[in-house]
Amino acid sequence: ETDFNAALDWVKTQPEGKPRDELIARIALARSQVDPAEAARLTVEQIPAGEAQIEAAIAVLHQWALHDPNGAAAWVETFPESPIRERALNELASVARYRTGE
Repeated sequence: ETDFNAALDWVKTQPEGKPRDELIARIALARSQVDPAEAARLTVEQIPAGEAQIEAAIAVLHQWALHDPNGAAAWVETFPESPIRERALNELASVARYRTGE
């Protein structure tokens, strides 16, 4: 949280695999608090396609939607038609319900 660039540089030196993907996901989640677009880019570019990337993207999306629902929705609109897009749309709806107190 205090030195994003140093944390990311260190993680990039780690061997590829699940532990590294999990560290990147944690960095992206922390980054989503201040720069959700950068956090989204990080999940797409630094975590290989698969379950870890999906979970990281949904976590970033959740934080983004809490602070900037329009920006989060715009990101989801870039997703191709797929189960991840449906899951992301459901996440947006869930956050919207939370924000309105439903």
